[in-house]
Parts: sequence; structure tokens; C-alpha cells
Amino acid sequence: MESLILTVRETADVIPAGGYQAEFLGVEKCEEDHKEYGPGIRWEFRILDGDYSGKTAVRVTGVEPTKQNACGKMLAQVSGITLEGGASANIADCVGRRFQIQVTPNQSGSGTRVDVVIPLDTRS
Repeated sequence: MESLILTVRETADVIPAGGYQAEFLGVEKCEEDHKEYGPGIRWEFRILDGDYSGKTAVRVTGVEPTKQNACGKMLAQVSGITLEGGASANIADCVGRRFQIQVTPNQSGSGTRVDVVIPLDTRS
């Protein structure tokens, strides 16, 4: 029988549940649409201290923010805007800001996600 060598591919950083100081890196469009939820974006935060310093914690949301969805929640927490109809924020203005983030288990239990974002600096 011919040998077959399989190599495990590197995946996204898995950050244990807990609180971390982090820098907001920005958002990226997800490469593939979710089969149930459609297109998405990844909100990325670099951990700044402790055992996971330099690792990236993420939250994937839909692309259209509302008062009731995760995209709206992340937009409000990162930018500081009030989620009213017509409100907008330039996410690029938020890149580099420092936050206290709370990482929690994801819905499937297969990993974690950024759930709460609290500003540590006073930039608006």
C-alpha cells in the first residue's frame, strides 16, 4: 500500500473564553458565504497581553447592521454610534483603538468569539 502523508492545516487562533485587552484590526469580508446566513464580515482584534498576546480574536457577523443583530452590536461597540436609522460610521477610523473584549463560546460550541467590546481609549 502506498503511504499517504496528511498535514494539519493551520486554522484561526483559538482564544479561550475570558477578558482581554485588544487592539481593533478592522473588518474583512468572509471568503465564503455562510450556508444559512449568507455573506459575512470578520471583526478582528489582536490580543495585547498575557499568554495569547499577538493572537487574533474574531467575531463573524452579517454585513448589514440593525439594532437587533450582531453586526449592529459590534458596530455600536467599536464605533460608539447609536444605532438609529441612517446612522453610519467609518470602520477605518476605529482601527488601532484599544478595547477590553470579552470572548465567549460560539453558538456551536466548536470555538469562541468576541462577544463584548468596551473602549479603553477616549478617541471618538
